[in-house]
Amino acid sequence: MHLKVDIPNDKYLLKYMRIRLIDKALTSKKYGTQTEGQRIFTVMKIENLILQPNGGKGYSIQITGIPPYNTAAEGNQLQLEMISNRPDLNLEEIQHVEPFEYMDKYAPSKYGIIFKEKLYVGPDHTSAAFNIRLRNKEGKDLESQRLFKVEIFDQGKAIFTEEGYNQITIPHFLFRSSNALPESGAEDEETKHLYVMQATFDLTAWPECKTENEQTSDIMWYMKVFSSETLAIVKDTDKEDKEKALKASWEANEPGRAEKAKRSRVKFMLQERLRKGEQLTEEEMAIVKEVRERIRKKDEPIPDPKAAKGGPPAKGAPPAKGAPPAKDAPKAVAKPEEEEKNKRILPEPTQHVNNEIRSFLYHFKSDRLIHITCDNKLLQARKRGEEENVLLLE
Repeated sequence: MHLKVDIPNDKYLLKYMRIRLIDKALTSKKYGTQTEGQRIFTVMKIENLILQPNGGKGYSIQITGIPPYNTAAEGNQLQLEMISNRPDLNLEEIQHVEPFEYMDKYAPSKYGIIFKEKLYVGPDHTSAAFNIRLRNKEGKDLESQRLFKVEIFDQGKAIFTEEGYNQITIPHFLFRSSNALPESGAEDEETKHLYVMQATFDLTAWPECKTENEQTSDIMWYMKVFSSETLAIVKDTDKEDKEKALKASWEANEPGRAEKAKRSRVKFMLQERLRKGEQLTEEEMAIVKEVRERIRKKDEPIPDPKAAKGGPPAKGAPPAKGAPPAKDAPKAVAKPEEEEKNKRILPEPTQHVNNEIRSFLYHFKSDRLIHITCDNKLLQARKRGEEENVLLLE
């Protein structure tokens, strides 16, 4: 087979074009995403290309490119010429819907998450390509190179990962439809797909991305999507929704808990200011001096006030702390099984790969008692000198 790609009105664009040949049968995953088995050609003229039979799965030819300038929407028509020795070879064009673009501001977090989006697929399998860029508020390229990665999850498991600096392109990904699939099933049975795309900064390369600063406040992310069918992208708020539901349950079981937590936070911040030597107002000092009311559990018994005043202990109750035991009271004897159970057993040093932990365990298990032999205690035993005795008296 011979392939040739041409753009008659702008041949300079060919320098930035790539030809991808995708073998639909080559995959190591249970349900192929067509991200494996790709052959990439940087030349736009391929001769003597041989396609091996793959069980009727077929191949996909994809032409991609990221030009360094804006191209005209009309006139730059791409031409593909193909010569084959098989007269029954068919080419089927995959029509794409109108491309769309998302954009949003980066919100710093301790995990460096740039975005986390759910992807909903229609009734048919959908082929999609993504171009994800990091830019400033003016839409210009960032001055610094920022390493980040994009992951695609299905049912919480990562099935695709790509890394890049300031820009990542996913040229082809096949999203499988969940139409008529069950929610759950056997291990070898295909169930509904739950796709999530997440982009995160590399925290080791840029730890400052976790905080709000001059650099993070100027970052915007852009995602341009090209797909064969409509692909819905919705912000994933499952984690936030679960946290809100958990806090709501706390408030329902214990009314006023949120207000108490807020008050406790205010008190802590005022105490910090007080430690630094700052002057507080009378109202702020009143908050600092507040005594926190102890929250009693539902199943916790209410203590007897008489017992707190030092009344006689109940029959069969243990003696108070410091009181002598009763004459006829049986002595408490610890069971050997309980003593053995309460002993803390440290792991063996060879069970760890961390050198610091191993050295500590070896030190802990070693004999640290120093023995000094002294045959004649009266002659060889060391005595304190006069100066040491004076220091001890002082």
